Amino acid sequence: MGTDNQSSAVLKTVRNYFAEFALLRGCGREFWVVQIVNLFDCVAYFATMTVGTLYLSETLGYTDNQAAWVWALCMWVYTGVGFIAGFIGDSFGIRRTLYLSVLLLLISRTAVWVTDLKLVIIPALFVLSVGAALMTPILISATKRYTTKETQTSGFNLLYFLMNIGAFFGNFFLDALRGSHWGNRSVFMLGSGLSIVCWLCILIFWRKGIARVDAATQAQRAEQAEEWEAPWTIAISVFQESAFWRFMLFLVILTGVRQVFEHQYQVYPKYYQRTMSQYVLGVDLAIAGTLDEGILPEALTQALAAAGHDVPEGATVRIVEARQRWELQLPEGQGPGPGVYYLRDDDTQIGVYASDAPIGLLNSINPFIICFGVVISTPIVARFKLFNVMFVGIVFSSASMLTLCISPEWFAGVFGLNVYQGYTAIILAQVVVFSIGEVIWSPRLYEYTAAIAPPGREASYMGLSYVPMFFARLAEGPLAGLLLTKYCPPDIGSRLTDVPYTQGPQMMNLILAAMALSTPVLIVLFRGVIQKESRLEQQAEPGAGPSA
Repeated sequence: MGTDNQSSAVLKTVRNYFAEFALLRGCGREFWVVQIVNLFDCVAYFATMTVGTLYLSETLGYTDNQAAWVWALCMWVYTGVGFIAGFIGDSFGIRRTLYLSVLLLLISRTAVWVTDLKLVIIPALFVLSVGAALMTPILISATKRYTTKETQTSGFNLLYFLMNIGAFFGNFFLDALRGSHWGNRSVFMLGSGLSIVCWLCILIFWRKGIARVDAATQAQRAEQAEEWEAPWTIAISVFQESAFWRFMLFLVILTGVRQVFEHQYQVYPKYYQRTMSQYVLGVDLAIAGTLDEGILPEALTQALAAAGHDVPEGATVRIVEARQRWELQLPEGQGPGPGVYYLRDDDTQIGVYASDAPIGLLNSINPFIICFGVVISTPIVARFKLFNVMFVGIVFSSASMLTLCISPEWFAGVFGLNVYQGYTAIILAQVVVFSIGEVIWSPRLYEYTAAIAPPGREASYMGLSYVPMFFARLAEGPLAGLLLTKYCPPDIGSRLTDVPYTQGPQMMNLILAAMALSTPVLIVLFRGVIQKESRLEQQAEPGAGPSA
């Protein structure tokens, strides 16, 4: 009976959550255009983020360090533009900024997949970063501007729900896209198509007049083209608020836990691929001969075929970082799955191991949990103070990194799993625990930011909320390349059972866990400063929840 009552309560909560979206019907056409753009752009954005460093290494041939630095530079551009994107949005209006963002994304995504020239592709990736940076603060700001006080919570819930639906589909189909004829480039092809859809939605459905909202004051703030204010004037007024600087301190403290998001895109796709790989065979050097750049020995091809791993015609060998590490390069369109082999050339034999990690599927688990976790958790967390709820979620997300520090050999002793299955277990555990924490705190951060922002300054505050990502990404590129090279190189899969703890992937994760856990520790130390005279506390009584 108790179980039935709990199931009934969950179903009622889900129904009530989606029923609240019906209140948004009166928010006007522009609100829904924003949500459509949000959904389609997130499909392309999250697929691109997951495949970014893999594309640079597998398709363009960069080493781990080179790929990390190139992607880091793109993310620095993304964050730097995001820092001022809010000022641009508040100054030039939502519609114009959306047009500019979608146009830049369309041009850059198209350039990446239509050519092989690095002189074109690398600048295109930087342009893509600019377009993506303009998008996010405008979507969040528009959600607040085109909703009323009564519908604002439902509006943010829908924004976050659709954002994660986009992230889910972007990752869920990623493995199939990478296995297609176009390989990693297919992700950018998909992005180009979705950018066209977003452009048409804005062009056809966005009205030039004032959006229909509840209050005249909000309608006036929705379109401010007639009362243009220079971006630098907006910036000066924002910087003069003492509450703003306390908000900045809070965001800088969030750097540790925010960096976990960066690990998911710059470190863990390769970590998954390498630790979930399986040793295939060893071929005696007397038979196979030495490995030469661009040449795949016939004896090695025959040995792989005998072991059930057919190598397609046109496969070649390339050096990965050092002459002792090699990678079997497949023809375009063969896909990354079971056909990606890493070769280790030592004094006696060539060791071969295959990687078939479902990177996209693994990264789709997080948004799947978020989508339904937010639905169930929203009425529960609404009973508590917003800041306290965020802190609990941050602790969960930070502590999730500790699961990746567990030695997979422990699973072998307790559950009888092999080392590769052990890695699968700790990876799944980390994703689930991290997602539970994100369900609790991440959507609250958007609302917390919007709630403390003065009227007409929402986009500026949203743009400035990029600060923790700026610091996270400032260090992530060099850090990712260094850690992968030292603790999780391309050939680590052939040595997972022998490598010492302090020299393998667990040591890398221990370092990353310490960085993540710095956030809850610093929040405890600086909480009195962060919350002093906050606008949010002035607006709502304790316990009012996220709708304040």
